[in-house]
Amino acid sequence: MTQRTTRPLQTTVVYSPVDATVTAFSEYGESASMRLTSGATVGMPGPWGTFVKTFDWLELDGLSGWTIAECLTRFIRPVQNLLTLLAGEACEILQIEVKADDRWCAVYGSPVKPMAPQPEDQKLLLDKAELPLEQLASWCGLVGKLSPVPYVVASATAKEFATVETEALALTTTAEGLDRVLYPNARRFTAEDVEATIGELEGTSIPETVRAALVQALKQYFYEDSYPTRMGRLAEYVSAVASTCIGRPNRWKSEITSLRIDLAHALGQRPGSSDEAILLMHARNQSLRWALLIRILLETGVPPEVLSRALEESERYRRDSKRWRRQLPNLFPSESL
Repeated sequence: MTQRTTRPLQTTVVYSPVDATVTAFSEYGESASMRLTSGATVGMPGPWGTFVKTFDWLELDGLSGWTIAECLTRFIRPVQNLLTLLAGEACEILQIEVKADDRWCAVYGSPVKPMAPQPEDQKLLLDKAELPLEQLASWCGLVGKLSPVPYVVASATAKEFATVETEALALTTTAEGLDRVLYPNARRFTAEDVEATIGELEGTSIPETVRAALVQALKQYFYEDSYPTRMGRLAEYVSAVASTCIGRPNRWKSEITSLRIDLAHALGQRPGSSDEAILLMHARNQSLRWALLIRILLETGVPPEVLSRALEESERYRRDSKRWRRQLPNLFPSESL
């Protein structure tokens, strides 16, 4: 906008859209393209002035013929999920259009909420320079691989869980599932060791019911890494990028493991439990939620140094980390908050 302050007075509003960004979209076996375009609506001048309302369109072109349900599952919901994670609050679907011949047709239904308010915090954790369009395209496929982890973390980000305990149970379970997906071959016993142990059990005088239970456990799950091992792996990975999220990895691992055990075995909050215990659980939840977010963003391909800098500049992260560091001083014993 330019203004002329000498007579004749004049105000000129000019909007120049940025050039569209295009990248290949090869997820789900497609040979399509993804395009990010910008536009604006300029209001007519009136007694109260005028306005320029900008907007962005994310477009997929060249698909092999997806249904609306497939569009939602493979593209729209993943993008909505990522924006929620980056914005720190729920992001709704404002508009969907599909192209029939040469005409764009609006799609209506319960997922579309054109009157939804904009997020209060207008700054995303990562902008399009830090998370380029090609990584957004790969995210759409990654969500399917990591599901339901991104959606659980987004639900926690959007404050959709009714209680602190519900959120804690969802996050601690999700953390284990994420490790299983990322490290599918991680084992604490080799297949040979398991088979040898089963063979030794067969020749013992152990009661049949006990022996059968031990053999079944060895074959089905006991050979896998333990929960503490998985949380230790998450802690080490995240700590390299955001030490303020984890503090001391071994102690953080113990905090999250303790939280999971208490919840899984009904050893957690009882009626009349103290506010301090609720605040402690909330602090653990927040630290774990950010740890999971950091881990999946790294898996998306965000460079560690870029993500580390973004966290340092994020007001949301600084606010949340200050809270959990206050509630978990054993993780950050030398800090003065």
